[in-house]
Amino acid sequence: MTITPNIQFLATTNHYELVVPDTMRSALGLKDKDGNPLSIQSENKMQLEWLSQSIVKSFNKLNDVRVITRKKLAKNKRVCVTIIATAAIAAVFKNNIASLLHTSTMYVTLCVFGIAVIACLQLLKFVALGYSDVNRGDFSSDPEVEQIKELIAKDYSV
Repeated sequence: MTITPNIQFLATTNHYELVVPDTMRSALGLKDKDGNPLSIQSENKMQLEWLSQSIVKSFNKLNDVRVITRKKLAKNKRVCVTIIATAAIAAVFKNNIASLLHTSTMYVTLCVFGIAVIACLQLLKFVALGYSDVNRGDFSSDPEVEQIKELIAKDYSV
């Protein structure tokens, strides 16, 4: 399902208006200082179509980045949990592992503890990254979106 902006003709002012869907407007932050939706109007319909395509392109690009980042974080979390589970199993069988490696159980315990601590810290990092602005869908601070906002304010405001 694709979300596309709509172009309407305003007979009262002889201008065309670009109506951006709420999901795009809120994600890209296309609002004025009072929180109202930006009024995007122009006499040239082709300019509005070009602007519409650039808005959709940047929204889709940023949304894809968010989805890819979310998938990478989920994979990294699974790897960390697997390492922690493996470390727990190794801790349970530390005597058997130590005799197999012909070493002291203290060395096996220290290695397992160190690996488990590192994996726990990495898991906490990945969980914290999951709560960042990029993953919540707030793209308003992206440079590409800022450029579109400046273009709208300069050329398409009435």
